[in-house]
Order: sequence, then structure tokens, then C-alpha cells
Amino acid sequence: MRTPQTAASQMCRTLAHSTRLQLLWNVFEDEELCVREVAIYTGISEPNASNQLRELAAKELIIRKRGKLKVFYKPTGRPEPLFVKTLIPVLKRCHDDEVSFETIIHDATAFTHDRRIQIARCLAASDEAVDSLLKKRV
Repeated sequence: MRTPQTAASQMCRTLAHSTRLQLLWNVFEDEELCVREVAIYTGISEPNASNQLRELAAKELIIRKRGKLKVFYKPTGRPEPLFVKTLIPVLKRCHDDEVSFETIIHDATAFTHDRRIQIARCLAASDEAVDSLLKKRV
């Protein structure tokens, strides 16, 4: 069984990739795109675009919808697991505020391991933990 922190670290791994971020941004901008359109916008091959979009859909960041001959992607993911419900609006805000991919990748990379997420949760839960950590650094 996948724990919430494992799912979160896998999500961060997915987001720590400039091509996937570019694809996600394109879907945010146009509300619904087929694989071919995404490939043209980003300048990558259709098979690569398809693979990257499938990865985003697997993490429930976008929805995959099959047409007669095409597969379309929309920017609204299902709100499961719980952190996706919070993450989608944050990513849309990053898109709207034109936050650089480097910044997002840097921040996402910080949480690509379960242990880092555990540490962040412990620190967030206790001011004493933060104080203790800061004292050890000095």
C-alpha cells in the first residue's frame, strides 16, 4: 500500500521535470489539448508528449479523455489523494504568476524522498523542532 508521503514524493518527482511542467502549463492555458497540439506547442515528438502526459494523468494532475480518434487532456485532476486537491490551485497560481520552472523544480526536488517529507511534517508540527534544528546548525 502506498502511503500519503510516498505518493507525495512521487508527485514531486513528476513535477521536478521541465518538459512535464511545460506540458502542464500548456494544458492550463488552453483548458483542453490533444497530444498532437501539445507536441507542436512544446516542440517534442508526439510519442514523448503522450508519455509525459500519461505520467501527469497517472498522478491525477490532469484528466485524460478519449475522443473518437484523439486523446484529450484537461487541467482538472480528481481531488484524490488529498494533497492533489491543494496542489492543483498552487500550480495554477505558479502558472499565472509566471514562476520559473527552475524554482518549481528546485522546490519539488526538495520533497522527492519520503524522509524529507517526514522531516518537513515534524518541523511544521513543532516550533521546538525548528528551534532545536537551528541550534544544531550554529
